[in-house]
Amino acid sequence: MKERLFLILAIILIMPSVFAAMTLDPLVKTEYNIGDEVLFSGSVEAEKEFDGYFEISFVCGSTSTTLPRVQLYMTEGQKKMFPSDIIIPKITTSSTMVGSCSIKVSLIESGIVKESKTTSNFIVSKDLKGSNFNLDKTRLQVGTEFTLSGIISKLDNQNVDGSAEVYLEIKNGSSGELFLGTTSINAGRIDFKYKTTAIPAGNYGIKIVARDLFANQQTFDDVSQFELTDQLNLNVKIDFPDTLPGKTINVVGDIKNIFLESIKEGNIEVKFNDNSYKSRFQDGIINIPITIPGVIKTGKHTAYVKVDDGTGNKAIRELTITVNPIPTALVGVMNSKEQEPGSLVEVTPVLYDQANDVMPGDVIIEIYDPDHNLLYKETRYVNTKSSYTLNTLAPPGSYTLKLSHGSLITEDIFQVSSVTNLDIKLENQTLVVTNIGNIAFRNILYLDFNSGQVKVDQKIGLEPGESTLIILSDLVETGTYNIIAKYDNTEKRFSGVFIEGKKKLKLNVFYIIFLILIILIVIYLLVLKNRKPFRIKLSKFLDKESKSDKSREDKPMIRREAEAKSNFRRFGKADDKDIEYFKNKANRKFGKADNKDVEYFKNKVVEDIKQVQKFGENKRGSYFVKDSNSRNGEKKQLFNMFD
Repeated sequence: MKERLFLILAIILIMPSVFAAMTLDPLVKTEYNIGDEVLFSGSVEAEKEFDGYFEISFVCGSTSTTLPRVQLYMTEGQKKMFPSDIIIPKITTSSTMVGSCSIKVSLIESGIVKESKTTSNFIVSKDLKGSNFNLDKTRLQVGTEFTLSGIISKLDNQNVDGSAEVYLEIKNGSSGELFLGTTSINAGRIDFKYKTTAIPAGNYGIKIVARDLFANQQTFDDVSQFELTDQLNLNVKIDFPDTLPGKTINVVGDIKNIFLESIKEGNIEVKFNDNSYKSRFQDGIINIPITIPGVIKTGKHTAYVKVDDGTGNKAIRELTITVNPIPTALVGVMNSKEQEPGSLVEVTPVLYDQANDVMPGDVIIEIYDPDHNLLYKETRYVNTKSSYTLNTLAPPGSYTLKLSHGSLITEDIFQVSSVTNLDIKLENQTLVVTNIGNIAFRNILYLDFNSGQVKVDQKIGLEPGESTLIILSDLVETGTYNIIAKYDNTEKRFSGVFIEGKKKLKLNVFYIIFLILIILIVIYLLVLKNRKPFRIKLSKFLDKESKSDKSREDKPMIRREAEAKSNFRRFGKADDKDIEYFKNKANRKFGKADNKDVEYFKNKVVEDIKQVQKFGENKRGSYFVKDSNSRNGEKKQLFNMFD
């Protein structure tokens, strides 16, 4: 138990006692020059009574500089701000404080550090900053004075006072320096003037070595450059810099010295396109004509102008002359001159200039059919492909390709071939045949059902784009078929096609037709009974009632009414009732039969045959005929001729 008490007491004694809470604010700057004041702030809050010292140390690397201590007394819970409540010493950087530094703040009581804090690192440097360096002239003639100006400041952009040394750095392919002199720095500004006497012509750079009053120093290399030359000031131009082949243009301008004074006289030479043009100038005025060759490359060309004043001063200039193209040839490059209907015609226009080089420009592309109808028109930039799809029904023949660029027009011919082609589709047991060729189709379409089970030769006559229908149900009986439609060397196949076709006419149908004819003859004979020969009037034959009782013997019979109504009369063997029935039906007045009566009788026979086909399949050998006057109570009977 005693051992535990001693252990707890030891821990309490070992643990440090916190007398105050200290806070440091972030530094205002992170870079300082020698001679700058370092400002920082913070606060101290005592957790219990404190009577000691406030100490500041300046730490740079392994070197620490301690400033004089400040006596500090604080009651429990009291909070003080520094530098407002706690007056701290002024911190100024010195030449020994260079590099990465920080400030350490400590609270010391009875020789013991009770609390300490350290700021973030900051840089102390001797470097200076330079800006706005300017040389009033960048091109000088020997003997010309120049002025150099600029601003020198510390790292925090505060201008300095001090001095500057000015050097010339030789740039003519060799190294070396020329010391020009020293100038003062007042409120950060440099103003240095120098006359270029006895300095050889060449290119130079300027170097400045600046120092302030606190020994901060910076070397500024190549702050500005200038050219010292013995050249004259030549100001020339081309009166028409954009020109055409074969034109004459002039080089015009003036020549002056570096002080813009006109040169009284001298020589001028212009070299252009391997030709040389020489002349003399007076009073600094230049005007010399040159001729552009007729065959010259399109684009920019350089003219070299050289002048001298006869005393060693000279000037050379380069002038740019732009030669614009003259279109001389226009060609349309096609993907093919043999085309088919529906094919893609691709045309790339190419325009050539006076030097037979491709030149820029827009080209109008037109395509005409053999009848000179405009099919296509588009404006395209040269060397840009233009595409036109021919109509699938485009007629064969010679088509014209016309290209235009201004007044330059060229034409070319391409051919569209003849194409024979059918599009055959199956739609609801019907073949839809369309002529998708570009010429008329006059040929036979061979239809094969189930490998020769049925063969049909169908004559087809279609103009381009026309269609016709082939109803398959009219060609074959009901069934499933594999169909081949063939023309020339082309065939189209359709597999497993179900066709609800025509029904096979059975043998007994012909006998039924024959029976109907016999019945009609019997009726005819019954009607003619007790009538004058060849005076049968059929216009009222089998009608229920006669429209009039008047005699119409001498009038032609005209059939105006439809056949008897809807009931079918069945035919079996004629009995007495049947004979009486037909007598009553035939008890009409008839005139002489004319052509309309004969036509009616023919139509009646055809209608009876159709009735047989329609109803005869219900029961073999059975035929039902409607009769509105069928006997009451009598059941329908079947006349079976062959059962």
